[in-house]
Amino acid sequence: KRIAGLIEDEFAVDAKLLRAELLLTEDKLTEAEAVLDTLADEADANLYLNIAGLYIQADHFSHGLSWLQKAAMIAPDDEEMIGTIAECCHNIGKNEEAAHYYNMLIDKQPYSADYWVGLAKVCFVREQYDKAIEACDFALIGDANSGDAHLFKAHCLYQLENYEESIKEYKEVLTMGNFFAEYIYAYIGTCYNEMQEWEQACAYYIKAIQGTNELDDTKKMEVYSNLSTCYYRLGRFDEAHDICQTMEILFPDFLDSYLLDGRIYSEEDEEEKAKECWDKI
Repeated sequence: KRIAGLIEDEFAVDAKLLRAELLLTEDKLTEAEAVLDTLADEADANLYLNIAGLYIQADHFSHGLSWLQKAAMIAPDDEEMIGTIAECCHNIGKNEEAAHYYNMLIDKQPYSADYWVGLAKVCFVREQYDKAIEACDFALIGDANSGDAHLFKAHCLYQLENYEESIKEYKEVLTMGNFFAEYIYAYIGTCYNEMQEWEQACAYYIKAIQGTNELDDTKKMEVYSNLSTCYYRLGRFDEAHDICQTMEILFPDFLDSYLLDGRIYSEEDEEEKAKECWDKI
């Protein structure tokens, strides 16, 4: 506010942008909109992109989309601009619009792996898995070494319960070396888990938690929980208990570890120990 008060020309573009940003932080949408609408005659795609950014930062996504669309109308041949607009639309959940802009880019550059992968990501979020796989295949025609294309193809195949083909794609990603291998190991482990190949699942889950790069806590909890369950399925109860107890130390608020630990003790007719676990919930 102090800086805004020092600007002599209140009608300058930068002054209006600053004033609108302040109004949006104060949740004064209507007043901010009145200020920003006065810039509509500037016919500057980069300016429109900045205005969209102000709205998006303030969680007014529909208003932001409107200015993104205006920017695209002014600069339909600017691939970098359209790419930014497509990505923004995807990031704010306007995926139908994002698909439209990625298709615009693909019309200009039909062999661009990046544009096809962008479209694949949009289709994946929209649960259009067959279309996403098709987009990934086109991306791989443009660049056979596109790790993102292999990765999203693997994710889609997993969603379609085609686990063997999904594993093949994940293993392709591992050869690229540009991704955290630990996450790919976790994905492969989950495919084997779904196929009820518990030994293979355990092997990959162990790789995931023993790797150089540490998984984020959410993924780590998932991997530990799945590993414990696989040991349980294999009848390796001592190892399953060890993993449960590790989870209890690392994530004391993660209730599934106590539930599973108690369930295993119950199956071993260790009712007292089972009760101790369940009492912690």
